[in-house]
Amino acid sequence: MSYQKCPVCNGLGIILSVGFTANINQRCSVCKGAKIIDEQTGVPPQDMSQKNIKQEFTPTYKNE
Repeated sequence: MSYQKCPVCNGLGIILSVGFTANINQRCSVCKGAKIIDEQTGVPPQDMSQKNIKQEFTPTYKNE
């Protein structure tokens, strides 16, 4: 099997969208948060899709 970065979420595992009052982040419906999909079938690896993957995105900030 050969895997590629999910083209829908660009390998993030979440879909970033901006709401009126806050950022709304949802788990990618294609890779189901696994960040990669099988090149031939287009589905995430089975063991990755069954894990409890967090849906929220927490940015990291660099202290200067």
